[in-house]
Amino acid sequence: NTSELAFHGLAKEAQDHLDRQKEAVFQHIAGMSGPVTDEESLAKLRMALSGQVRVEKVIHKDAKIRTFIQEDSSREHLTMHAYDVHYGTIRRDQDCVVAFDDSIVRGNTLKNAILRTIDKMGPTHIVVVSSCPQIRYPDVYGIDMAKLGDLAAFKAAISLLKERNMTHVIEDVYRKCKAELKVPLKGGKIVNHVKRIYEPFTPEEISARIAQDVRPFDCKAHIEIIYQTVEDLHKALPEHQGDWYFSGDYPTVGGAKVCCRAFALWMEGSSQRCYGVNSAISMARFRKPVLVLGSGGREHALATALSKSLDVSCVYCAPGNGGIGAPGASDGDLGTAPLVQKSLEIKAPLFEEVVNFCKQENVHLVVVGPERMLADGLADVLQSHDIPIFGPGKSAAEIESSKVFAKAFMQRHSIPTAEHRSFEGKESLQEALDYIESAPHDVVVKASGLAAGKGVIVPQSREEAKQAVRDFLEKRTMGSAGEQIVLEQRLQGYECSVLALTDGERIAVLPPAQDHKRAFDGDEGPNTGGMGAFAPTPTVDDGLMHRIKQEVLRPAVDGLRAEGRKFVGCLFAGLMITADGPMVIEFNCRFGDPETQAVLPLLDCDLYEVLASCVQGQLSEDAVKVMPNTSSVSVVMASSGYPGSYDSGHVISGLERARCVPGVCVYHAGTTATASSMPTTNGLNGTMPGMNRLTRRNSFREKSQTIVSSGGRVLAVTAVGKGLPEARERAYVAVRSIHFSGSFYRRDIANMSQASEVMGRSASSPATYLSAGVDLSMEQAIST
Repeated sequence: NTSELAFHGLAKEAQDHLDRQKEAVFQHIAGMSGPVTDEESLAKLRMALSGQVRVEKVIHKDAKIRTFIQEDSSREHLTMHAYDVHYGTIRRDQDCVVAFDDSIVRGNTLKNAILRTIDKMGPTHIVVVSSCPQIRYPDVYGIDMAKLGDLAAFKAAISLLKERNMTHVIEDVYRKCKAELKVPLKGGKIVNHVKRIYEPFTPEEISARIAQDVRPFDCKAHIEIIYQTVEDLHKALPEHQGDWYFSGDYPTVGGAKVCCRAFALWMEGSSQRCYGVNSAISMARFRKPVLVLGSGGREHALATALSKSLDVSCVYCAPGNGGIGAPGASDGDLGTAPLVQKSLEIKAPLFEEVVNFCKQENVHLVVVGPERMLADGLADVLQSHDIPIFGPGKSAAEIESSKVFAKAFMQRHSIPTAEHRSFEGKESLQEALDYIESAPHDVVVKASGLAAGKGVIVPQSREEAKQAVRDFLEKRTMGSAGEQIVLEQRLQGYECSVLALTDGERIAVLPPAQDHKRAFDGDEGPNTGGMGAFAPTPTVDDGLMHRIKQEVLRPAVDGLRAEGRKFVGCLFAGLMITADGPMVIEFNCRFGDPETQAVLPLLDCDLYEVLASCVQGQLSEDAVKVMPNTSSVSVVMASSGYPGSYDSGHVISGLERARCVPGVCVYHAGTTATASSMPTTNGLNGTMPGMNRLTRRNSFREKSQTIVSSGGRVLAVTAVGKGLPEARERAYVAVRSIHFSGSFYRRDIANMSQASEVMGRSASSPATYLSAGVDLSMEQAIST
């Protein structure tokens, strides 16, 4: 091996060096005119006559143990007993010992066996020579060096950075490595940012630190480590250029990406390998369970997106619905984490069951859907127990829970919104009626508090507006939510919804969406929670999005932080795009519904990673990646009578046929699954889900499933496609495949004539088979 060759090479060079010294002595003596009498010359002569290179192998391996690939638990034990010693060769307190090794990778063998063994023989110095350079990076193509934190050179560089107060370098490299992991291998350019860890130091400084790190605490000899240089390695082996584990210059982008992954895993405290195949159980140990709170289509969409993360072991959803965890209910496959419905009491103010469940299951992230939980202070409670939650605290959530506060906040921070007046209590009834009569514009009537989507009235006349005010303030039809009201100018323009993820300082914006609030086609009928949405909306181009960020989102996030209400979560801005620019209709403190169902399928990034970075205060503003040239359309199927009273308990059929349509995912909202279709967890939990990714389909009882309607909005049928026409066509093919008694849906979601009008193009759209009721490419999907 290379150390054996180096050993003999050094011995030969030492002998050649001694021979040259002898030759110089003899030439000196030969030039003298008489006999050698002076002591200095005699000493040189004696050295020349007796001097020899002492070459002895004082230690040898008793067994050929490949210690660098042994598992962690046995490596140290093996190296302690791998060597035999020849005592008496080294002169105690006189000799310096030079030890050769092929490579010093981790330094464990050196520290636990070699140095301890040599030191027992009493040398003054031990010089360890590595015949290969410092191994600084994982070798992703060959030798099993998959954990960056194991490498002695890496540990030395990190120690030096910390000693010299340069930890900002470590944090910056982590952020950049995480960003590189999102870059696609195909056609992407990936930078190995781990190189920056070593840049502040010379190789000699790192070698000296390694010597310090590997020196046993009871070692008496002085330790020095000398590494081969990369330059000399290439000089010795000119035909072999593979030096990536020394230089970090990987010949493929995959190698650089794996190196970035290795650093991210080390930074996050994971002991996962950065490449290679792990067993399902060992992989599962390092994945993290997530809890999604809520029961609607929004929560189903969030749970589905989170389940696609390689960092997630299991997605619990409480209370969930009939589609969460039911076999085939989402677009996940065997590579995704299982969805498990949980029954938890989510009760303010202490939220005891939620806290206990998170601790029991070691939940690494809680994602909240409904605004009521946030307004009741759920985030504050979980944070007090050190449970990570994506969602704002109670004070920040007031931006949604009080429209009176939100309007005053927007005024304080110059955020564009409609003209308005606020009124409180029955005693202000007449004043509010007078304002409606005298206002130079039509008004919208809003209950200030949370009213489950029913607190906004868009009257068609002043009399309707006055009646709504009487209902709220006098008849208290909205209860405490309507004790305060806001009367605001009715804006004209196009509505859009923008969802911004934020860590309280930075923002990352999701694709802009447009929803349909009215119950029936042509924007007729009463307001609902939303009958469908599409994204991205052509209403918002890049220039307008820049304005929205600068005039709406950043002032809101900065303003909340300045007022001591730091907002960590999803800030939803409901906007009206007017002739004067974007105007805020409302702020919400959570993901929108049904916008979330339309937006999340467009993402080309790890949602768990993005949300976790918000919670950790490390959000990158370019963290959100979106599939190019792709649109999404989500159509809500509702129960007859919604948003008023409706029947439930109707069996839903055709779900499997709908999922056969390419690009379609059916998100459940108001559904319940019969007992025979509910998942069984087989005793598995989130911290040790065992083989749950590989046995996902086996975690359900093999019985016929029955899913029935149980709410007003029952399903959100979502499709993606290359542009709105294709996505819309797919969505409606899937909708027509699903049946339950009394169902209805709008047929004009993402109507292309409306979209064309928004973009200033012709309102006419090309004729399609779908418009005539025929879909050739999907015939198989709807006929089987």
